[in-house]
Amino acid sequence: MLLRVDDFCLTRVQTLATWKRSQDERETAQRQAVKAISDDERAGLDDRGISTDPADYDDVPSGAYITIKTTKQTRPYVESSLAYFT
Repeated sequence: MLLRVDDFCLTRVQTLATWKRSQDERETAQRQAVKAISDDERAGLDDRGISTDPADYDDVPSGAYITIKTTKQTRPYVESSLAYFT
């Protein structure tokens, strides 16, 4: 049995698809904003020689974990930087 899609249904489907894409883009932007680190945190990492440039990690095999050993007082900076890469 073949179904005939009329113009109303087609328009509704296109509208829903457009809405869903824009919702996904908004959610992605919100997640990135939550995971982003501040300029001060980035400067602190740079001062300690920890790169935040994803290109520096191109040679790391896919699925590998990068562990950075730190003292407790620097831990918030490291957790923020690791969130940047996920």
